[in-house]
Amino acid sequence: MTAGPLVSVYLPTCNRARLVPRAIDSVLGQDHADLELLVVDDASTDETPDVLAQIATRDSRVRVFRQPARGGAPAARNVALKNASGRFVTGLDDDDQMLPQRVSSLLRGFEERHAFVCSGALLHSGTWIRPSRTTDAVITLDDELYGDQAGTQVLTLLSRVHEVGLFDESMPAWQDYDLWTRLIERYGPARRIGEPSYLQHVEAGTVRITQRGAEGARRYIDKHRSRMNSAQLASQELELYMIEQRRMQLGAAARFMTPRTWRRTLRYLVTSNVPALRGVAERYRRWRWSPDRMAAILPPR
Repeated sequence: MTAGPLVSVYLPTCNRARLVPRAIDSVLGQDHADLELLVVDDASTDETPDVLAQIATRDSRVRVFRQPARGGAPAARNVALKNASGRFVTGLDDDDQMLPQRVSSLLRGFEERHAFVCSGALLHSGTWIRPSRTTDAVITLDDELYGDQAGTQVLTLLSRVHEVGLFDESMPAWQDYDLWTRLIERYGPARRIGEPSYLQHVEAGTVRITQRGAEGARRYIDKHRSRMNSAQLASQELELYMIEQRRMQLGAAARFMTPRTWRRTLRYLVTSNVPALRGVAERYRRWRWSPDRMAAILPPR
């Protein structure tokens, strides 16, 4: 294990007694030793409190907080952030995992001239594992307003998260994206490391924290509309259209066509009108991104 600056990791959870130990183990198994894990139980009604209490007795780096009433993921994250003591901060969702080198690789990649550092990810559906955002990049505010280029979690200075006002607790989803946008706006472009170090589980039937995506998208658009040009607004409205799984007509497709969105628009125009093609795409993903091919880089389940 490597030593270095203390990193605070926030992890909100609710009724995930079965899944949260996997997430916690992936944090405690990091090759960077100096970290604290702040787990916030958002008023669970299952065995989650007992599971967390047992884990906390085994590792002093785990600190558990319990909300007296359900407040939602951004409120739970803010509880952790207000109690964090690290110089740096990053996060994890309770149904996801960090690969063992995640914290150390993000620390190596962080420079104060960047708002934050993030990384590529692996999306795990249960039947396929697909890399996502696996190119090195500098993310400007212009880039981020077209669509989230950072992904689920980032690493930055804890002080910066406080200075921009923490997570917006009024947003039912897209709280991460909103915070990343505000950090870039305040501190300048962010950096993305292409190497994936975050494993995001997207299995069918899994209830994710961001399930209220359409409402979150609308809130994001309303909040940041004044910063967007027409092409960025078209990109955001296309994303909302897709989240709502609306069938696209040619008139709508024409509205969304920009140099940065035309491929995505055409693809969705076809698949929303010929649903059978989605099955073809799923079979292709199972073939190209089979778990057997990716097993060597995955943590134990």
